[in-house]
Amino acid sequence: MSFGNQGDRTLRKIVEKDRFQTLGDLRKQWTESGVETSRATVHRRVLLNQKQRQKRLTWATEKQHWTVAQWSKVLFSDESKFCMSFGNQGARVWRK
Repeated sequence: MSFGNQGDRTLRKIVEKDRFQTLGDLRKQWTESGVETSRATVHRRVLLNQKQRQKRLTWATEKQHWTVAQWSKVLFSDESKFCMSFGNQGARVWRK
């Protein structure tokens, strides 16, 4: 198993099964699922997931009362790079 999204999902399931497990127990179960890793990596991954979840919650809470006019100014891009100026010499994609 790779250490990408699938590996992170596996770790998340292991953590959610019992939130009181030690890092050693988490590492052991994650290794048994096919991801060879260290205790320090498990620690970083668990903390990273907690921080990302907290950032998303904070962002959503700040915007929960936004009006339609405010949301109409937001562009969701799925992490693609868009350059609105002519300084970029790459390919241009024009969309309404």
